[in-house]
Amino acid sequence: MAMTGVRDLSLIETPPEERLPIKTYVTAYRPQLVRELILREMDVAGRCSSCITGGDDREAAEELEALVPEARIIVGHGQMHETP
Repeated sequence: MAMTGVRDLSLIETPPEERLPIKTYVTAYRPQLVRELILREMDVAGRCSSCITGGDDREAAEELEALVPEARIIVGHGQMHETP
């Protein structure tokens, strides 16, 4: 509706006061580390989300299900058809 001019566009220009910065690490794939990080995030936030690019998302989900059986894994994708 903002793009058509019906409503104003709302922008958040400053983060909430208690917002912690996002930490990003680049490392070799280590299954035990992935499990530890997922469980830690689930303990802190109650959930964990991830974006996996390239490869087979179903295969990645199956690997995560085996690695962290106590987590519920949901696969979503934004794939679009080539022709409208």
